[in-house]
This record gives sequence, C-alpha cells and structure tokens, in this order.
Amino acid sequence: MWLRRAAAGAVLLASAGAHAQDETPVTAAIEWHREAGAEECMDATAIRREVDRRLGRRAVAPRERADLVVDGTLSAGADGFRARLVLQRPDGRALGVRELSTKADHCSALDESLALVVALMVDVPRSEIPPAPATPPPVARPRGVVIPAETFAPRRPWHFGASALGAFTLGLEPKGVFGARALLWLEPPAFARFEVEASTYASARADAERSGAGTDFRASTLGLFVCPLAFGGARLCAGQVVAQVDAEGFGFDQSYQQARLAAAVGVRARYQVSLLGPLVLSAGLGADGYVFRDRFFYTRSDGVEAELFRASPVVGSAELGFGLSFPSEP
Repeated sequence: MWLRRAAAGAVLLASAGAHAQDETPVTAAIEWHREAGAEECMDATAIRREVDRRLGRRAVAPRERADLVVDGTLSAGADGFRARLVLQRPDGRALGVRELSTKADHCSALDESLALVVALMVDVPRSEIPPAPATPPPVARPRGVVIPAETFAPRRPWHFGASALGAFTLGLEPKGVFGARALLWLEPPAFARFEVEASTYASARADAERSGAGTDFRASTLGLFVCPLAFGGARLCAGQVVAQVDAEGFGFDQSYQQARLAAAVGVRARYQVSLLGPLVLSAGLGADGYVFRDRFFYTRSDGVEAELFRASPVVGSAELGFGLSFPSEP
C-alpha cells in the first residue's frame, strides 16, 4: 500500500477523476530498453502484459495510436539495479519522470513495482492529458522509490555448483593432517543455500609406550549444512557432521583394525568469489563439536589399560580451492 501511495503521488497525471465512468481511458505505448547488465530484468513483452492485466483492459497500443508513451530504461550498477520511467506525449514532450532502484541481487525484485508504477502512470482519462504548451515546461526532478534488497525476486535463478578443495583438520586425528574435500551446493531463489561436504584426510600415528607399537588413524567426514546468512560472497552455515575414524594397530601382541563413527554439530564460514565465468575461488573455516567420542586404548604389559588417542571435543578445519557455479555468481 505504501508503494501505491508513493507511486501515485509522483505521477503528474494521477487525479481523483481517473476512474470516472463517463470518460474514456487513455492508451499508452511502452518503449523498453535494457542496458548491459540488465538483460535479466523484465522485458517489454512482460511489462505490457502486466499493465493490461492490472488495469483489466487493453491499455497498451502502438505508438501511432497511443495517447501517451512510457519510455523505460533499466540499468545495472555496482549498487544494484535502477529503472527510469519517462511519461511523454506522443510528440516526445516529457510530462513526468519516475525512478525505482533496488540493491537486490536479481533484477526481478523490481518486477511487481515496475508493473504497478507503469499502470498508475497510464491509468487516466484522456481529459486529464494537458494540452501541449507553446513552451514546454521544465520536467521536475524525479523522486525515486528504493525497493528493499530483501524483496522477493520471482525470476531469480537457482544456483548450484561444486568445488574441489584442499583441507586441513586439527583434533580429529592424533595430529593435524591435510586432506581433500568435495563440496556440492544448491541455492533456491527464495530460501537458504544447502551444502553437502565430504572430506578425507591423510593418516596420523599415535605411538604407544611400548617401543615399536602404535596405531595409525585415518578419518573421513560427511556433512550436511544449511546457510541462512549471506554477506556478499561470505556465508555462515550450520549443520550435522558424521565422522568415521579408522584405526589399525601394529607392534602389539594382538593388533586390531577398528572403525568408529561419531556425530557432531558443525559450523562453517565460507567465502566464494567469482573469477571468470562460472569459475569461483572458495575458502573457509570450520568447527565441529563432538559430544560422544570413542576412546582408543591398549593394554600394557602389566595389564592396565592406557588411552592411546581420543578426538578433541572441538575439531577445527580449513579449506581452499576452486569450483564451478551455475548460473555464474553475480
């Protein structure tokens, strides 16, 4: 409702008699221009269809038969998208100007507002169109309407992609180790981003007090995350992580192989920047909190059990690598 009042107040031709039953409403030509970077904005066919639908009549006509002309230009910049709407007589004399802008990351956040403002601009009877003066008056400076960045963008595309990352973890094995990580993500137009993370790490050894005896540990993890917070290319994610730790003893009187599972709550801070086309650079930090952690132990020569290794309650990780994002990140 606030947008309707704001738009109506800035249109020079709006009046209390716009919907009078005994007057013929105008027809209008809509000329539409999308500059570089604004190719995904509402096109001419869509805006004409929406204006007719909102007014419930055939309000759009060819320029040679139109009473008014709306000349719209849509552009993109570092701070978002902007639309400039000029209301003209058929001879090209300007009657009013309206500007709309948004910092949303997709131009379709302007769709509803553009259709509403253009419809209001042309929803007047012919008697309200001022005659052409001998000397055209100056056109007032346009008053802009700023559309909030979080406005729903109905045509914003789905994003999906994958990254191959080098990883490092500390606390999941007896010492810090490097590994590899694969990351898949899916981002719907109007919801948080989902991520699936799979990691595997090099082995690390824990030595027993007995000379020549110990255990080799090797860990892998699988995580599912939801990323509700985004700041430019940075995202904060939270989710569930399941880890498998394989242990293989050596040098004992009886050596065993074991595999143990552990679950954790994980958080990730990731940053992704577009390089060229769909190619992106990804980096991130993570922390996983383990509540239940298995103890790995051995029996000493005197029969007493001694702990060999137990994962840290908080396991840290870091990642760096490249990936592909479709459609390409803005």
